[in-house]
Amino acid sequence: MKKVRLYGEAGISAWLNGDLLEAIALLEDGYDILTKSFEDIDNYKAAVIWYGSTAKYIVDIVMYGKPPTEALGGPYAIPSRGDFYRDAAPTLQKGFYFDERRFIVAFVFQEAHEYHNEFSKAKLWAFKTFQIAMGITNPQYLVVLTKNLFYLVADGDFDHVFVVFNFVNQFIPSEPRANIDGWNADDAAKKDQIAQNLRSDDFIFYEYVLIPITYKIVLDLMEGITNLKDIGDILTRLFSSPNLKVIDADAIEFAKDLLAKVLVQRASWIEISELMSSYAGKFAEQMFVMAHIAYSATGLSKQIAELQLQYIQRQEIVFGALNKGGLSQFLIPFYENYWVVRFRLLPDEFPSQEFWIAKSQPRFQNAAVTDKLRWLFGVLVHHFEISTSAAVDNWLE
Repeated sequence: MKKVRLYGEAGISAWLNGDLLEAIALLEDGYDILTKSFEDIDNYKAAVIWYGSTAKYIVDIVMYGKPPTEALGGPYAIPSRGDFYRDAAPTLQKGFYFDERRFIVAFVFQEAHEYHNEFSKAKLWAFKTFQIAMGITNPQYLVVLTKNLFYLVADGDFDHVFVVFNFVNQFIPSEPRANIDGWNADDAAKKDQIAQNLRSDDFIFYEYVLIPITYKIVLDLMEGITNLKDIGDILTRLFSSPNLKVIDADAIEFAKDLLAKVLVQRASWIEISELMSSYAGKFAEQMFVMAHIAYSATGLSKQIAELQLQYIQRQEIVFGALNKGGLSQFLIPFYENYWVVRFRLLPDEFPSQEFWIAKSQPRFQNAAVTDKLRWLFGVLVHHFEISTSAAVDNWLE
């Protein structure tokens, strides 16, 4: 515990000296030591609370420009020197400790790195949230871990994704839980709305597992990591995995046939649409999105841009509401990298190539994260002279 306390105190001192980033780094190091040496005794439990409270206070200043003001039980405690040397008993008597808080604190550091667009460091903390959660007996609040599944998908070990998903899914309640201490209150309404859909009925599987896997497969194809001739084997391994466990057998069989139709048989969009019209299950919207994403690997550039415009706002909402990290670290990089690589591979499909190189690509690549998708699709609309609806026009403005 000596190092755990020292790093915590050093973090508070750095914050009091005005160095917020150094404070977060010190707290991060201390909490990493705490998680690796954690014992189920009072001093360690209290340290989890102290680290979470202190880190959240400072990270909120960095991310939102102001500290939190309210916490469970009253006003948010302002960090002060000596906090990490307090007696554990008074802290624990207030009932603030529960085992799940250990991975909720890890989220705080993860989100700090996501805010600074530090993917590799954020991923390490995302993996730690799963590691901590999977060591807890009958854990609660695991719905928040769905936001981290994309980090596992990005690593490409889809079988491991299934294993973690199965663990998370079994503990997700059939009814939404109350807001969790440590989340930004501004996101509460969106989280509650999404939580209404998070039942153990495969919804999470399609939104946060299979759709991201489809993105990963397509981008790997575009970047030459895999070849189209290998896709059949990839899909076979994917859908035959013993760790793939879903409730709706008909839906997963349709998803398998759909991805094979698009990626292996390289069907036309008319043929894909005909297949889609035959699906009468409750995951039609998710199948629609998967079909569009997969077709990005085989279609022509203008048609792909038109099709992507049909669902990009939907994807921005799905990722952004629960999963801001997934938006900035996974969804936006997919579309940015996809169109950069596509132009490099197939420049003849793009009109005004010199303008693309000189103006268009730098415009969306240099845009702020909050503007990048809109600027990218604005560029595509301009280059391919795409007719857009009023809703799309409003989004692009």
